[in-house]
Amino acid sequence: MNEKEIMSEKAFKELIDNLEIVEKLTPYGRKAIKYWVNKLQRENEEKDEQIEQALKIAFCYGQTDGDHHKAWVIDQMVRNLTGEKYDKWINDYIYDEETGDSYTWDKGIAP
Repeated sequence: MNEKEIMSEKAFKELIDNLEIVEKLTPYGRKAIKYWVNKLQRENEEKDEQIEQALKIAFCYGQTDGDHHKAWVIDQMVRNLTGEKYDKWINDYIYDEETGDSYTWDKGIAP
């Protein structure tokens, strides 16, 4: 399996062979399906890594005394889980468009 391919050729053929419309797929169609399957697998692996990092932060720092430290732990976990969407997530948290309520977000203090 080459470095950019997440799914082996054998696994891909098994997946395609189980599709009902396999007879109608062109080589381009097979290639397109493989591209999207691999993309989804990479996204899943990235999400798994984000979850792992968030849990590691909780494990290492979650029991530190002090609300300001716990707020930092939560903030760091949210940063890991949201990635590039962190700022949008925070803005959505701060202002609830449905209710019009506004809240504050405490980034806390590192332990």
